[in-house]
Order: sequence, then structure tokens, then C-alpha cells
Amino acid sequence: MNKNEQDLNMNYAQRICFLILAFILPVFGIIFSVLIIRNSTKAHWIKVVAIVALILQSLGLILSLLGYLTFYFGTPELS
Repeated sequence: MNKNEQDLNMNYAQRICFLILAFILPVFGIIFSVLIIRNSTKAHWIKVVAIVALILQSLGLILSLLGYLTFYFGTPELS
């Protein structure tokens, strides 16, 4: 295995780790997804999985913010 193949495998392994972190970490997963989308050029399926992770993380963040605001403005003692 030459140096270029080792670099390619390292980048591939790094992208797989970033994908795993994109699904596990709630807010930082958005950052990892954007990094994968911007830096991944060869494997199309990695971009697709990163976009799915980005949508799921964004949806979870928006829904939790909506739930917090609903609770805050729905409780008369807090508003």
C-alpha cells in the first residue's frame, strides 16, 4: 500500500467517523454534517447520509426550540 492509498483510507475512515458523530451529537452534528458535505467529493453516498443527518439534527433542534417556546409562553407564571 503506497502513501496515496493510505491517505485515501485515512480520509475515508475520517469521513465515516464524522458521519457517526453527526448522528450522535445533537448540536455539533450539524457542524460535522456541513464539514462532510463541503469536503466530500468522491463518494456520493457520504453526501447523502450527511444531508440526512443535517436534516434530522436541524429538525430536532427546531422542534426542541418550539417546545421550549410553547412551554414558556403557554405558562402564565413564566411570561
